[in-house]
Amino acid sequence: MIAILSNLHSNLPALAEILSRVEKLKEEGVDVKKVYILSAFGLMPYPEETYKLLSGSQGKIISVVAGKYDRLLAKWNDLSDEEKEELVGKELMDVIDLYWDMLGHEGRKWVRNMTERFIAEKFDWNEFYFTYGLLENPDEMPAEKQPPTYYEAKFADLKKYEVIAVAGREPYAVNTKIGKIVCPGIAGLGREPTFALVDTKTLHVSFETFSYNIKEVEDRIKELNVPETTKEYLKDILYRGRPFP
Repeated sequence: MIAILSNLHSNLPALAEILSRVEKLKEEGVDVKKVYILSAFGLMPYPEETYKLLSGSQGKIISVVAGKYDRLLAKWNDLSDEEKEELVGKELMDVIDLYWDMLGHEGRKWVRNMTERFIAEKFDWNEFYFTYGLLENPDEMPAEKQPPTYYEAKFADLKKYEVIAVAGREPYAVNTKIGKIVCPGIAGLGREPTFALVDTKTLHVSFETFSYNIKEVEDRIKELNVPETTKEYLKDILYRGRPFP
């Protein structure tokens, strides 16, 4: 068994709840081998804590595939103000600037070094491929609720894999001619975040909805040194679970 989550958005309380559930499953005799995060960083205000957890002892069972925000943070200091505004908009520039500072030297170094575009793993006889986005555009998540032919066309080069795990906002599992496409849904935003559990032998997929202290995240947002309008925007993203495209 493995756990897969996507779009964590640096939401430390959400990650802590998922890891707590994984530990409970282990105590109940379920062999959860690893946790895979498809994009760890993002818009929520725990970049430093997220980095420390992922780089520390708890991170040993966790593998991270870089997503849009991970790659953005990795190159943030190399971008001009014009490029930053084009990528995230003027309002969120202050947020990413602040998160860049909050990561500190070691955190920024770690993020730059973890920017894997994909991870390929083999469990017994089944091969898994973990990625954030499309092959032709790693920052673009696949469309949701599409027929199998859509995913077969988008991931045709990955036909050797039994499971292709991708990021997205809504959870889904689609059987195709090239393998099973699994999206765990969004883990770090919204009132009903989700993650996936996949049996690595039978390929059975289940989706877990969980809750955590979302008010704790809102309170942390209120403490950020950014304009009030930006705080309201981040709170709206947190509760609605819909970041900008």
